[in-house]
Amino acid sequence: MNLTYFGFPPFGVASGKVTVIDTGSPRVYQNLLLGLQDREETITLSKDDFSVVSIPKGCQWYGDPLESLDLNKLFQKKLQNQIMKVMTNKQTVDLADGIRKLVSQLLENSYVMDIPIEFPEIPTVDKLVKFSGLQVIPEVENDVYVILESLVKVLIELNDRRIIILTNVSHYLKVSQINSLVGLMADADIPMLIIEFSQIQRNEFFVKCDYHYIDGDFVLW
Repeated sequence: MNLTYFGFPPFGVASGKVTVIDTGSPRVYQNLLLGLQDREETITLSKDDFSVVSIPKGCQWYGDPLESLDLNKLFQKKLQNQIMKVMTNKQTVDLADGIRKLVSQLLENSYVMDIPIEFPEIPTVDKLVKFSGLQVIPEVENDVYVILESLVKVLIELNDRRIIILTNVSHYLKVSQINSLVGLMADADIPMLIIEFSQIQRNEFFVKCDYHYIDGDFVLW
């Protein structure tokens, strides 16, 4: 995939790679963020043959991994649906039998109250999964690297191959963790694009990434 920002040659964003666009220009930073959120037409995405791809189809904005990447808000319903898809027929039948058994036991206990009550309907397996509150464990969201690792695992499970768009990753991760993230993305074969703001060029920090720096004078290094 190619990302084009007016005035600069296209930036390649390859699957299995972590691409970083770092800038010391507030204007460039703002334009990149607004364009990648599809809020302004400052960015163009295209395939290798330069046929244009819409922003929503080509990438997914996640932003600051600690401030705005809420895994449960984004994926809880999708993961619940995925659980239903990967269950075998036998598992589904066993769960349904278990639900009926539970309902029967509850009704037996209700006879002690001598009140005519009933269950108007027996909950289905999908409703049980929905109301179970199945979610990503909260502790995951306290560690930025674990958040990103979990995000990638979720996207693999959901077969979402769009570009992962993040910001401010350098605020939270060490160089060793950035390098581990590069290895993670190589294994996942999903593209990741990180947008950063810095007054200085940081090749050494992003040494294993496809790194680009645009300084405050709009010069690409």
